[in-house]
Amino acid sequence: MTDEVEFVTPFFRSPDDITSDEKDAMAMLQYQHPITMRICQALRFNHSYWQYLVQHVDVPCVGSLATELIILLDDRGRSHVLLPTSSQTQILYILTCMKQALCNKGIAGPCSQRMADSVIAHITAVNMLTTTKCITLTECTNDRLIVLRLGIKSIGQLAVNPSTQKVWFKNGHANVVLINTNTNQIILVEPTGMALIPAIEMLVLRCLIYSNRTHLFSIFHNIHKIVKEQDHATDDNLCTVWCAIFGMVFLSNKITSRTQFMKVLQWASHHKTKFLQLFLLHARAVLLDVLPP
Repeated sequence: MTDEVEFVTPFFRSPDDITSDEKDAMAMLQYQHPITMRICQALRFNHSYWQYLVQHVDVPCVGSLATELIILLDDRGRSHVLLPTSSQTQILYILTCMKQALCNKGIAGPCSQRMADSVIAHITAVNMLTTTKCITLTECTNDRLIVLRLGIKSIGQLAVNPSTQKVWFKNGHANVVLINTNTNQIILVEPTGMALIPAIEMLVLRCLIYSNRTHLFSIFHNIHKIVKEQDHATDDNLCTVWCAIFGMVFLSNKITSRTQFMKVLQWASHHKTKFLQLFLLHARAVLLDVLPP
């Protein structure tokens, strides 16, 4: 088996093909431009937009960046995945942390209890759908490639709209995961390369792979160190874009070893700015007419 790899771009063009005029035109779209924000929002909440982006990639896959496993960080930076099977002790602990965070924002009493209950119910429901899909598919021997997003949310980042009493996480972060049930391989890409959660690859195995098959799976990832400042995870507006880019790159490049994984990752990272421009050009061409206003 050779570790050589032929780099394939999922955007129809090589990073070296971008003209200077295109660079100038795309420079303003790279970060907080409204079109970029609309693309991110669409990818996080609707499966069909991911399918539009990858319909030309000759790798059938299920899931999308709207398939999410929510990982909560408590006030001590410890990670929690809430599921219907979670212990009552864990749920009560998270409930207490959330109520305290809401109290710190001026929401107290029964109102904070109701809001915390609502957030926990939402997270549990989202995680149940994602884990059920992944575990069911990894239990089978069918040739499937599952795409999903790990949504890392800090309880300290809970925000409240006082007029509507809507609660959400003000800041978050995302990783992209590709699970290949044919080759029993998992690709996990953290856009920053830093381990915001210790042993996150073990968490992926425990939560997303059928228990009797976890020992069969290999995980290729780019996580290289621990970051203690948990609440300082980058805003997920841009990391959603990077998850889409790296997800599309790894769908387009067949990976059979960690060496190949690292070569493709380094290639994409070396051309990071150009890949961002290619992605935005591709996303605008494919999604602009179908995105909600």
